Amino acid sequence: MSIKTDDSIEAYKDLICPVENPFPVVMQSAYDCFLIDLDERKYLDFGAGLAVNLLGYSNDEIKQAVKNAADTLIHCGTEHINLPNIELARYLKTFSDFDCFFFSNSGSEANEAAIKLARKYHSVIGNKKKRLVSFSGSFHGRSILNISIAGNPKHCDGFEPLVANITHAEFNNPESLLESIGEDVCAVIVETIQCRGGLREISKDFVTLINQLRKKYKFLTIVDEVQTGTYRVGSLFSHPEYALDVDIVTLGKGIGGGFPIGVTATTKKIGQHLSLGSHGNTFGGGPLVSSVALTVLKIISSSEFSEKVEESKEYMKANLVAFETAYKDDIANIVSCGMLFGFCLIGCSAGRAAELEKIAFKNGLIIRTSGDNAIRLTPPLCITRSHIDSAFTILYSSMKELISIYSV
Repeated sequence: MSIKTDDSIEAYKDLICPVENPFPVVMQSAYDCFLIDLDERKYLDFGAGLAVNLLGYSNDEIKQAVKNAADTLIHCGTEHINLPNIELARYLKTFSDFDCFFFSNSGSEANEAAIKLARKYHSVIGNKKKRLVSFSGSFHGRSILNISIAGNPKHCDGFEPLVANITHAEFNNPESLLESIGEDVCAVIVETIQCRGGLREISKDFVTLINQLRKKYKFLTIVDEVQTGTYRVGSLFSHPEYALDVDIVTLGKGIGGGFPIGVTATTKKIGQHLSLGSHGNTFGGGPLVSSVALTVLKIISSSEFSEKVEESKEYMKANLVAFETAYKDDIANIVSCGMLFGFCLIGCSAGRAAELEKIAFKNGLIIRTSGDNAIRLTPPLCITRSHIDSAFTILYSSMKELISIYSV
């Protein structure tokens, strides 16, 4: 008996908590950079499964890594050491300034561990620093702690009381940051690019000030690289490109190749304070996900792959500039940072990012919003010129369709 789309959608609505408003299709398979629904319609995914599928869908090397793990060891619990996890940590150390890692299941958990570590560190060294400073427009996950850190009313409503001792400064506003910092601050958590907050990039002056205040007040700087890390912006981490001095960095999403993973990276000086029993995880650093993550990292860090990504990046940027020129009354402020792209909507299209997302999906292209007024493009790193040409053909027609609805 064939599975019907309408029946599956109704079953979803009946059984699943309504935290999402998914498109009215049911995905059943995928290949290359395309998702395929139950009606055999395909969608070019320039969202990469929420910025996860860096190597697209059904990558042969990832499938082999999964098979090898299934044939040897899928899970053994964190009370036992497994070799793939050691190899993954060693590889991360090779490509960074960090030598101490905690593995979990998501970027949200990685940020949770980073905040716990910051408070624990200051507690152990004998001071009373407890307060956290974060920034307006940020996004760090969905736990109570993480929504408290971001402070977005849309995510916080109904979940009060939130975690205390958190101050929200205005992103890229030096005066606001200066007013927020004091001797009681244990950590500042920041993103180099606010991927959920309108695609805002951290400014050089703001980085300089954070670095200066870090030295003066001895707080820890935590950088959330869940979206900007893992070669999305050109290397394992994006913060060195901005000259941002950091103590703890978090990864997630793309590093797992489609499997859930979070990484909290730091130095032994700091990381040793997550001591026995102070934190933990059931599945973090398991052999299967560690094997897949190691495979992903080896592929995307190779010089051959990097050259291809660089070509795609430049071709994407050129197409985005041409797109902005063609729709200069409706598009502005294009973003091009590595393989993270976006643009803001102006004129009659202003505030209609969600509607453009829906139209593009109907036309066979998956894109993402960044707030009400910006579109975010996080394609797989393995995209080709053909993929880019197809994506922009759909973007042009979708933009034209949006304008025809709202133009006066």
